[in-house]
Amino acid sequence: MDGLGHGMAFVISPSMDFSKAVAGAHLGLLNYSNNGLSTNYILAVDLDSVQTPEFYDIEENHVGIDINSLISTQSAPATYFSDEEGINKSLSLQDRDLIQIWIDYSAAEMLLNVTLAPIKIPKPSKPLLSKPLDLSQILLDSMYVGLSASTDLLGISSYILG
Repeated sequence: MDGLGHGMAFVISPSMDFSKAVAGAHLGLLNYSNNGLSTNYILAVDLDSVQTPEFYDIEENHVGIDINSLISTQSAPATYFSDEEGINKSLSLQDRDLIQIWIDYSAAEMLLNVTLAPIKIPKPSKPLLSKPLDLSQILLDSMYVGLSASTDLLGISSYILG
């Protein structure tokens, strides 16, 4: 991401119609009246570069797992585990540094893992986020997968390499 703005999200949704969604902190996914409704059937992994108090964001540079709401069920500062050094190292979601993300789900374990690392580093052995989750409670028979990014009066460029 480049500059200041709210961020972007990987999204699984039952619809491609986001015409009633709000930009800015809502990431173009939800609005003031439907945020948090169990009938949204939305799963998102957000890469957030602004701390939004109404969503209880832990800080401005974080990754979150969002279920039907922009209030993350689990979040952590943007870091990656360096297998070489055996420590977590910070990543900035506002810099021009290239970052890769892995979003893995094990149906057998009912576990969603989110892992980050700089682009040239192999997938770390420890995920940033690991959430026990039964996706059958969230996902419908037919779903769409995509990405969403949003700004308001702040300018931001989000780039997807692949």
